Amino acid sequence: MFNGFKFLAAAALTLLPLPVLAQSCGTLPVRPAIAAPSVIKGQKSEAEAADARHQAFVQVKTWQDAVKPYRDCLNGIIAGDKKKMAQADAKKDADAIKQWKAEAAAADKAFNSSVDTEELIVNDFHAVQAAYCMRKDADASSCPD
Repeated sequence: MFNGFKFLAAAALTLLPLPVLAQSCGTLPVRPAIAAPSVIKGQKSEAEAADARHQAFVQVKTWQDAVKPYRDCLNGIIAGDKKKMAQADAKKDADAIKQWKAEAAAADKAFNSSVDTEELIVNDFHAVQAAYCMRKDADASSCPD
């Protein structure tokens, strides 16, 4: 009976559409709402502007920490599929190989999308940092050269 269960589970996995398998990693964490540079420029005091910049930094780091397990999972799918393909018989396992290739491609696409999102988030933070550093009252020692 137990072996029958394994067979049914394996059969069910082959029937699942690829997006469902890719979703086993969950979803990309929601992009943080970082303060706009105009908010930093409009703060009344340097301390408020510095705090807003710091909060933006914290949001970026929190997002980066949250995306790591997601990316690790995607990399695991890609590595696992590559390993399966390397061990498969091209003639006997042609359908499975096709599915593994598509699944690995979907995971790779999701990974690349997470990198694109991270780039946007970091660019948002750099705009906030630049806005802070352009203030006449900014602590220049905390600004990049």
